Amino acid sequence: MHTFEGEKGTKFHYNSDFSGDVIIVPPPTDEEGVNVPGTDILEFVGYCFVRGNLAAQLDDMNYEDLLHLPPWR
Repeated sequence: MHTFEGEKGTKFHYNSDFSGDVIIVPPPTDEEGVNVPGTDILEFVGYCFVRGNLAAQLDDMNYEDLLHLPPWR
């Protein structure tokens, strides 16, 4: 299990492949955290953060940029 600490002090204990639960421990304590399935976190970040950023980038592109995008899978 790996540990990552965010800038604001939240600790994340996780498996490198995000299998199993991610244990989230809010600052300032090192008490027991909340267990969240790793795949749920990936879905949340992918849908809410990555998708939003991609949509904003697409909105800012001109037609030439859009024509040079790789084909969708």
